[in-house]
Amino acid sequence: MEIHGKTCRTALPDELAHAVDDKTIHWENYAGDMGETAYDFAMLIPQFTGQPITYIGHDGSDVSAKVVTPAGFVQVDAVYGLNYATLRERPDAWPATYQNPSYPSIFAAGIGFAPPGPISAPHTTRNGTSISAAPPRTGMIAGGIGRITALNSADLVTSGTLHHRERMTETFAAVTHRGTFTPLDSGRQRMITASASELTP
Repeated sequence: MEIHGKTCRTALPDELAHAVDDKTIHWENYAGDMGETAYDFAMLIPQFTGQPITYIGHDGSDVSAKVVTPAGFVQVDAVYGLNYATLRERPDAWPATYQNPSYPSIFAAGIGFAPPGPISAPHTTRNGTSISAAPPRTGMIAGGIGRITALNSADLVTSGTLHHRERMTETFAAVTHRGTFTPLDSGRQRMITASASELTP
């Protein structure tokens, strides 16, 4: 793309930035090739993590390990610690109520909950660098999870029992972007990506 006579690269979607100086981004791509991209203006999206908060229990002890993962996302009713091959065959390992198992009044929706693992096969470059996709937890997915957590919060108050469940592995989602119409098989989850111009109301 050219803007004001300058060639602009709008994204480095499959590259991992190793270093950035005042003129150059030094990166590694999915194949493990190293490269550099010069820039006048850049916006980098950092590794996504939760907030570094220490959670304190009623007795004053640190209960963070019961509330969040080391990355800072809230633990919910998922099965954690499974490798990708096992997780792919265990759709029931994904959360259904989004309730923290140690503190029943804590629910996490959208980007706040800790997924049990990757949604697609983890990738390591020939240099040993991990470049892997994270499970989507925004848009339609976040809306559905938000609905489940809101209904379950109300259930907890009115009856003390959760009546609503929906796993991401049971959810059909449509993701729109400026690309092509491509069905994706993410294990048991089916997602469709489509160009906005291809969707009709």
